[in-house]
Amino acid sequence: MAFLRRQRGSQFWIGCFRLPDGRRANRSTRCTDRKMAIKIAQSWEEVAETRATETQARKVVSDIYRQVSGRHLLIPSFESYRDQWLQRKQAEVKPVTYAHYKSVAAAFVHFLGKRAAEPIHYVETADVARWRDELASRTSAKNANNRLKVLRCLFQSAWRDGISLDNPAAKVRTLRAEPSTRRAFTQDELRAIFRVATGEWRGIIFFGLYTGQRLADIVKLTWANFDPEAGVVRFTTNKTGRHQAIPLAPPVLTYISELAVSDEPNAPIFPQAWATVQRQGRTASLSNQFHGIMASAGLVEARPTRHVATTNTGRAATRAANPLSFHSLRHTTTSMLKMSGVPEAVVRDIIGHDSELISRLYTHVGDDMKRQAIVHLPDFTAQPASQVA
Repeated sequence: MAFLRRQRGSQFWIGCFRLPDGRRANRSTRCTDRKMAIKIAQSWEEVAETRATETQARKVVSDIYRQVSGRHLLIPSFESYRDQWLQRKQAEVKPVTYAHYKSVAAAFVHFLGKRAAEPIHYVETADVARWRDELASRTSAKNANNRLKVLRCLFQSAWRDGISLDNPAAKVRTLRAEPSTRRAFTQDELRAIFRVATGEWRGIIFFGLYTGQRLADIVKLTWANFDPEAGVVRFTTNKTGRHQAIPLAPPVLTYISELAVSDEPNAPIFPQAWATVQRQGRTASLSNQFHGIMASAGLVEARPTRHVATTNTGRAATRAANPLSFHSLRHTTTSMLKMSGVPEAVVRDIIGHDSELISRLYTHVGDDMKRQAIVHLPDFTAQPASQVA
């Protein structure tokens, strides 16, 4: 027979009941009314006898409480907890990571619809699985898996806070994703890109090719990061927090010399691109712009700009994996340096890959060593000898 007790200093009744195996269970009813609390404890005991899961039991009690009192138990809705979790994460993670978390959480709220306003423990494993499958059908299995990890993190936090009795997202397996087909650009492809690239994009591509850095790190560069006397750019990577000092190749230095230098040291070198990232919180739009440049160069097919529901094309359709992207410049730099005989440790230092080789040999890669390596990169702004009259 279920009964109640109360701990000293607590206003809530604790429900005590027997489990099918004879053990006694104690659960806080989160209720100060004794009549309501005993009903909750009795419901728990009935549910236990049917061997229901704790999540099901929590829902049963929550429903009983709502029917009797007209109010939910003191359990936040998914949407409410999402806001709490994001506020906490904003102080814990980098801005780009926070933007990703915020985007994923917003997408799941949209998926739940009105149910996002219900207690968080009403979200079931089946809900998360449907969301994963729907996302994979529109984008890719890899993208769905990455977003599933964020949802797992959110529900794990709710479990640690004692708000949810389990993690429904943890029970959803990741999908089998096709291996990456990304490759480096050929020299002819790079020349085709430089023929059509204009404005800031020409400089961004220069930096991508001749430093091997990620798009997010390039567009956030300011004049304070550039040392004109040494011809070096110094910055901290956004993804890994690694401090980089990379000598700039002649084509990059030429491009910078033609720009109007700002009197404000913290002014971005690529103001339009940086404004786009600041506005959207991520580089997705810039990645799409670069895809457009590749399309103009005849390297890829142009992406549809609007959704066509009848043909399942446009942004709603699953995007085919493309072997070429801005990140391919990073692969290109790595490949060209290695093919030129640049030592592995030097290549990794320029690209920003920490390696066991560097750690084991305590290799210090100085600016002069990296400058000699950068010299091996060809000048793609020069006209090929075959095209010279």
